[in-house]
Amino acid sequence: MRFFLNYALVLFLVLGAPPVAADDDYAAGSQFLEQKQYTRAIEAFRRADAKGDERATLALGKMYVFGDGVQINRRAGAALLLRAAEKRSAEAQYLLGAMYFDGVGVVADDAKALFWIWEASENGSLDAQHALAGMYMSGRGVDKNEREAVRWYLRAANAGHAESQIVLGTMFATGRLVRKNEATAYDWFKKAAESGNALGQRHMGILYATGLGTKKDDAAAFSWYKKAALQGDAVAQRNLGVYYTTGRGVKTDFREAAAWYRRAALQGDDRAQYGLGALYARGAGVPRDDAQAVLWYRQASRRLPDAQYALGLMYSQGRGVERNAQQAVSWYQKAAEQGYARAQFNLGLMLDSGQGVRSDPEAATIWLIRAAENNIKDAQSYVAYRYAQGIGVQQDDRKAVFWYEKAAQGGDVKSQYNLAVMYLWGRGVSPDDRKAAELFLKAAEQGDFRAQHSLGALYEEGRGVRKNYDTAAMWYARAAATEYARARKVLYGEDRPVPAGEVRVEDAMAEGQPRVLQPHVFTPLRMEDMPQAGGAPDVAR
Repeated sequence: MRFFLNYALVLFLVLGAPPVAADDDYAAGSQFLEQKQYTRAIEAFRRADAKGDERATLALGKMYVFGDGVQINRRAGAALLLRAAEKRSAEAQYLLGAMYFDGVGVVADDAKALFWIWEASENGSLDAQHALAGMYMSGRGVDKNEREAVRWYLRAANAGHAESQIVLGTMFATGRLVRKNEATAYDWFKKAAESGNALGQRHMGILYATGLGTKKDDAAAFSWYKKAALQGDAVAQRNLGVYYTTGRGVKTDFREAAAWYRRAALQGDDRAQYGLGALYARGAGVPRDDAQAVLWYRQASRRLPDAQYALGLMYSQGRGVERNAQQAVSWYQKAAEQGYARAQFNLGLMLDSGQGVRSDPEAATIWLIRAAENNIKDAQSYVAYRYAQGIGVQQDDRKAVFWYEKAAQGGDVKSQYNLAVMYLWGRGVSPDDRKAAELFLKAAEQGDFRAQHSLGALYEEGRGVRKNYDTAAMWYARAAATEYARARKVLYGEDRPVPAGEVRVEDAMAEGQPRVLQPHVFTPLRMEDMPQAGGAPDVAR
C-alpha cells in the first residue's frame, strides 16, 4: 500500500491541484505551490480552509504528509485529510485509507483502511479502486475474494487506470483468474503503454520480443523498450543494453549497450551490472578494464549467480584481482549452490584437483554430477569417466555408459570415442561392433586421431563394417598425419611401415585393450569464453 502513497505524491508534485478561479485563495495557494513559494502557499490554503474549501484542506494535508515545502508531520496531515475525507473528497479518502493500511501518521487499522478506500472507490477514485482490488486479492482487511478483485480491476482499468490495465494484461497473459487470452492481454498492455505508463511500455516490449499476443518483432520491441527506458525504467534500460549487444532490432553498438547498462546498473539492476562488467572484461564499447569488471561483477554478485561465477573466473585467472584459488572456489561455490551449472562444473574440478581447497574426490563427483544433470557436456564426460574408473564413486559401467551417451549426443568427441570403446568391449552394454564403428566414425570425422586409427583397425579386420583395406589405410593415414606422433608408433613401431593385414584391432588399440580416455585436464575458461553480456531480456519482474 505504500506504493499508493508514493503514487499520490507523484501526482501531487506533477499535476498540482485542479485549476479553479484565479481570484480565490485556493487558486492562489495552488499557484504559489507551483512556484515553490511554500510559505505563501500555506497561508493561502489556510485562508481557503478556514472558509470550508475541502480542496485546500486536502492540499495542506498532502503538504504535511509528503513534506512538500514543510517539515513532514504525518499526524497533522492525517487530521487534515480526515476533515477533507468527511467532506467527500475522494482523493483524501483514498490517501487516508492508504495511511491506515500502512500505519503512516495513524495507528494501522485494516478496518478503517477498508472503510475509506471503499468510500473513495465509490466516489470515483481509480487509485482507490485499484487498491481495493488488491485488498480483495490478498484478503487483507476483507475476506479474500479473487472474483471481486477482478471486478474492481476491470472497473478501474475501463476508466483508464494504467496499473489496473497492467494487472489485467498479466492475468490474461498467464491465465490467472481469467481464461488465458494473449490477444486480450496485448490490448490491456497497449492501453497502459499508450497512456504513457513506463511499465506498460516495457510490457509491450516484452510482448513484441516474445511474440505473445502479436507477431514477434524485435524492432517494435526495441522501440517500446526505449520509450520505457527514457522514463527511467531500469529493466527496459537493461534490455536496450541487451539489444545493442546482440544486434536484436537494432545495429550492434557496444558503446550504446554500455551506456544503457550503466543507467540501469546505477539503479541497482543486477543483470545490468553484470552486463556492464562483462563489457569491461571484454573491452567492448568501453576500454578494457579488469578492475572495473570486478567492481561491477561484485555489485551484481549479491544475488546473481552469473556474476558470482564470473568473479570465480577473475580470481582463477588473476584478472582485476590477485590470482587466488581459494577465492575462486568460494565464488564458484556461491554460484553452484544456486544451481549455476558452469560453476558446479568448475567447483567439482577444483575439488578433484585440490586447487584452492583440500582435494575431495567424493565431493568433486557430487558437484560434477549436478553439473552433468544440468546438461554441461564436459561434466557428463567427466562423470562417465569417474564411473568407468571408480573415482570418487563406486565403479559402475552402466552409469558410465549412460553419461557417455548423454555427452556423445551433445557432440562431445571424447565421449563418442569412449562410448565406442564400451560397445566394442561390452562394458556396461552388450558388445556391438557396428555401434562401436558408428561412434568411432562420428569422433573420427571431428578429427579425433584415436577414433581415426581405431576405425582403420575395424576396417582392417572387418569388425562392425565391411572389410576394406583401402578405407582402413585412409583412416590410418589420417591418424598418422595428426600432431600426435604416437599414432604412428602404435601402428607401425616408430616409422616402420607395416604390410597390409598385419595390424590387429587390439594392436591398434594398444596393449590388447582399448583405453577409456580421461577427459581433458581442467584449465580455467578464457575471458572470451565467459558468458556474453546481457542474454535474453527478462520478462518483467
